[in-house]
Amino acid sequence: MLLCQIGVKEVEEPISKTYCRCSLGWMKNLFKTLLDKLVKVELIESIVSGGKTCQFVIYYEDSNGGEKDGIYE
Repeated sequence: MLLCQIGVKEVEEPISKTYCRCSLGWMKNLFKTLLDKLVKVELIESIVSGGKTCQFVIYYEDSNGGEKDGIYE
């Protein structure tokens, strides 16, 4: 049984790995809105692909023009 933390509870059948790609878009929109900045999102690992957690890195530009990142699990 798989347990996905983003939108899916417990399922008996395998979840498509493309589902995680949808989450990238959701994260990008969420953090772009919260930070009011352009962001880039990278998927590090996911439960669906065999990881222990779903882990994303959010890249954004700080007020001085430098790039920052934050990991979201």
